[in-house]
Amino acid sequence: LVFTALFTVECVVKVIAMGFVVGPKAYLQQTSNWLDFFVVAIGLVDFAGNIDLGALSSLRLFRILRVLRAVTRFESLKFLVLLLLRSIPMMASTLVTLSLILLVFGILGVQLFNGVLRGRCFSIETGLLLHEDICGDGFIESPMDEFWIAKGMQMHAGGLLRCEQGKSECLLLGGNPGREAIHFDNIVNGVITIFQIMTLEGWADLCYQLQDSSNFWNVIYFLVLVVLGPYFAVQLFLVVLSTGFAQLSEGGDAAADSAHFIERIRLKVQSQKVSGPNPTKPPPPTGVQRLRSQLRCIAKDETMNNVVLGFILLNTVAMATEGVCAFETDAWCVHFKLTVECFNVLFTFVFAVEAAVKLLGLGPTEYFRATLNIFDFVIVCASVAELSGTFETLACYASPLQQSWKDETVRLSTMVPDSLMSEATIAALTIPKAIYNDADPPTLVTNPMRYYACGSGGFMSVMRAFRL
Repeated sequence: LVFTALFTVECVVKVIAMGFVVGPKAYLQQTSNWLDFFVVAIGLVDFAGNIDLGALSSLRLFRILRVLRAVTRFESLKFLVLLLLRSIPMMASTLVTLSLILLVFGILGVQLFNGVLRGRCFSIETGLLLHEDICGDGFIESPMDEFWIAKGMQMHAGGLLRCEQGKSECLLLGGNPGREAIHFDNIVNGVITIFQIMTLEGWADLCYQLQDSSNFWNVIYFLVLVVLGPYFAVQLFLVVLSTGFAQLSEGGDAAADSAHFIERIRLKVQSQKVSGPNPTKPPPPTGVQRLRSQLRCIAKDETMNNVVLGFILLNTVAMATEGVCAFETDAWCVHFKLTVECFNVLFTFVFAVEAAVKLLGLGPTEYFRATLNIFDFVIVCASVAELSGTFETLACYASPLQQSWKDETVRLSTMVPDSLMSEATIAALTIPKAIYNDADPPTLVTNPMRYYACGSGGFMSVMRAFRL
């Protein structure tokens, strides 16, 4: 109450001396006084006594803003706050870059580690959970294997932690770590997991768990994330703050200086055009030269780059939808996956046309001079090579039910060779294409588990997101 009275008296004295709004030096004409006036106005709510102010009573929490009044009293603090505020627009591109890193690696994580953190060893005889350690496909074949797995030295054919053959089986029936929040089963939790890795909070434990459940070389994924997150991304923010500090210290505006420099160059060029001789214009190109000239203009046009960027973003969004539905529970999942695969073909066609336009318009020498163009060209060639597999996936999703399917089976694909799996596991992975439902009378319907054998897209569809 005493502080509120003191700050109110200070505000009233300043308003009487300088004026409230009208005048060049009025109280509210100075932005530094806006915070002071807001704090005083909120503080006056305390004088309401027993009057029921409803939701306005929550404004009393803003009394903590009195501490921020120190900013307007110390020039060093005022300078730092001004630096942070002016750096916010420059940080926008850095935040976009960081968001793209989270999204792209989230998509890659969903493609590589979908469901693997739920593997647990269950007893074949009793069906009970044996332990909470995350396991991978395959089995311990000998006591020596168990010894090397315990030492973390066995690095082939699946994860490092395996169940004992003939006694237990690794099934994806367990829970994900981190209270079901840390996993790569969908893009949302994948981004959350990557954010945790970038904060270096428990990233080593998660790396070991993925090694146990999937493959030893998953450590490469974590090393890249650790380098891009805590080191690369943080350094970007520091560079932005350093640039803003330099501009604020010099009191100049780099953008304005650059604009003045460009304007001087433009005026100089115009003066040379006016005073210089009028050279003879070359004849307009014809035939193939005219076509190459037009393609060159298209390749260098900013509109084309923006259109391609839009397709890259759409491709990234399409890849981010992996894991949003399940065939056995969502009836719309088949049509959704079919639509995504059709878009995958469209994206491949658009990027192939872009590469052809740039290659013909700029020429091979100028096109391959840029390292990023080489990266784009390799991705486009690999995507075109994967089209045959994409068309097979489309045919698998679009195939209508056939009566012959009741006698046909399909094998669900795994990354583990048959030599490391039991006969029961192989039999469980072999499913009929069609089954009878529970209707009366029973009707032959497509087995929803069959669609898991169709696959989804290709690896290059994920790599296209890195073109951002």
